[in-house]
Amino acid sequence: MIFSGRFYDAKTSHEYGLVDKVVEGDGSAVIAEATKVAKRYATKYPPFAIGMAKRAINNGLNCSQFDGLAIEAQAIALCFSTEDQKIGMRTFIEKGPGQAEFIGK
Repeated sequence: MIFSGRFYDAKTSHEYGLVDKVVEGDGSAVIAEATKVAKRYATKYPPFAIGMAKRAINNGLNCSQFDGLAIEAQAIALCFSTEDQKIGMRTFIEKGPGQAEFIGK
């Protein structure tokens, strides 16, 4: 893909796994779906872990693989010091995945 410089339509991009979902309709339909997904991430997932993931991605883009892995390892270690991590692990064991209610700490 990078070598050819070709553009891919939404359907092909979805088939290749480049996008998670294709939204039909005008721009307002796309904005509505993006807002729905953003709200899910803002309410269902631990905010500190989301922040650490964003930081690792942003800081890891312009460094060596070695440094990128160090950034990732540091972010994971920091996440394991949070109350949300303990809530997530306990809930996973007791109730299964996707059941935790995180408190943002």
